[in-house]
Amino acid sequence: MLAGNPDKFAFLIEKVSDWSSCGFTNGLMYVYINGKGYPEDIHTTTLNMELHNLTQTDSPLVNPVTDTGLFNMNSEELFGYFINTAFENGDYIYQLPLQEIGDAGFFVFAVAAEDKVKIQIVKQKSAEEFELADETVVLKTEYSDIATQVKAYKEQL
Repeated sequence: MLAGNPDKFAFLIEKVSDWSSCGFTNGLMYVYINGKGYPEDIHTTTLNMELHNLTQTDSPLVNPVTDTGLFNMNSEELFGYFINTAFENGDYIYQLPLQEIGDAGFFVFAVAAEDKVKIQIVKQKSAEEFELADETVVLKTEYSDIATQVKAYKEQL
């Protein structure tokens, strides 16, 4: 299932029945930003757990925080803010809960303005070092449609 536009922002999610057992639905899950997929290699994802967390009401995919001041920050300032908020202060309000993608060293953050959502993907280079891998902006309606498609896919697992 492809939700969104991989040239802008999308999720590519695929159940692999042969990898699933004992009540766990496993498969592949990638986030695409500006045509590039993350993680960069294959990781087995426990889809029923990952999609459950991603589609909860408090998930930034379902309800991104609206903060025009943050949205209007330049890319590097916003990146620094996200890193400080999540990894220094332990507040994950902007971070999409993606365990396997995080285990691969990538973290996805989102913040909204009135009608748009800014999404950044951050790469962890070492325990203390992060870099901004990419950034995109999508309309809130597109972002909401992606969340709806991901929820629908979760329900059909």
